Amino acid sequence: MRDEDKIKIFIVVDNTSYRNDFESAWGLSLYVEAYKHSFLFDTGPDPGVFRRNLERADIDLRSIDFVVISHCHKDHTGGLEYITERRPGLQIYIPDESRRHYIQEVGLRPSVIKDLTKISENIFITKPLEGPPIEQSLVIKNDDKMILLVGCSHPGITNIVREVVYMFKKSPEIIIGGLHLFNVSTERVKEIVEELISIGVKKIFPIHCSGEKTREYIKTNYPEIYGDGGAGMIIEL
Repeated sequence: MRDEDKIKIFIVVDNTSYRNDFESAWGLSLYVEAYKHSFLFDTGPDPGVFRRNLERADIDLRSIDFVVISHCHKDHTGGLEYITERRPGLQIYIPDESRRHYIQEVGLRPSVIKDLTKISENIFITKPLEGPPIEQSLVIKNDDKMILLVGCSHPGITNIVREVVYMFKKSPEIIIGGLHLFNVSTERVKEIVEELISIGVKKIFPIHCSGEKTREYIKTNYPEIYGDGGAGMIIEL
């Protein structure tokens, strides 16, 4: 699957399925190939769904370099149990101490992120922000663009984006992940989407906990900004 000239993001686990042969589950896991690295951003809620979808995607965990956990809720960490079987000793980047002991116990290597952390020349883990829970995101720089991966956006998606602007002195053009807007009003969805656009966001893939109202609002009012999602989908950038 690896092509060093492209960034590929494969949605391994999501609340919905893009392909009929992939299982859905309330949670999120993204497999990323970028700049000679392959890694996971979150691991979904269930080791069985995680494993079966990885197999359907022909993704071999023995080839991945590390895992980034956005926050320590079960719907983002459930697949760690399967990772211990396939990749004992793998580096796991976490935003706080709450799962450090468990990760060590199962034979993985936790690293707690305290501030903006450079993983490679173009891959960064953001400073964790308080939600609750404490949550971190991931930035991939692609030429003159920035891609922002978010887990659930518990600290608020506009707060996360503004923090990225503060850290990098520019807005991410692309957001992929959960926006945590499934239980807010359409008016609030409108306010948040409009604010993201005003900051400089050009494309939004509102998956996982973003909510159907959010997807419909962006798709209807900003079809050029809307990006689809679902387990089994590949995003190439």
